Amino acid sequence: MIVAATAAEYKASYDALASRSRTVSPMAVTIILGYIYDDINYGGGSTYITGQAGSGSSCGGQNWYYNNLGTIGWNDRASAMQPRSGCNMNIWENANQGGAHVGGYSNNPWLGVLSDKGTSLSWTP
Repeated sequence: MIVAATAAEYKASYDALASRSRTVSPMAVTIILGYIYDDINYGGGSTYITGQAGSGSSCGGQNWYYNNLGTIGWNDRASAMQPRSGCNMNIWENANQGGAHVGGYSNNPWLGVLSDKGTSLSWTP
């Protein structure tokens, strides 16, 4: 036999469930921002740079910076670069995005005058 609950019983049940609920935040995920390569045409050794962004982000609608490639053994080493889809990538001659730069667009199989001379990176949406 099914017995109807009173309004007070429904409210008590709802309040008990509501007290256990949690607010869910969007998950931050690690995304690959781009790759750099030792040789032209994406050859030789390579490495990638990551960042934290909201789920499903490309560049996440924000600018990204990697201030010193020397910290990962890539100072004055890269000859090609390839950003994540939806990002424009720059390689800079000096640390902290200083000096001359090459890029501002998607794939770059040869860094020209900055081949083997780049020290920092930046990305824009």
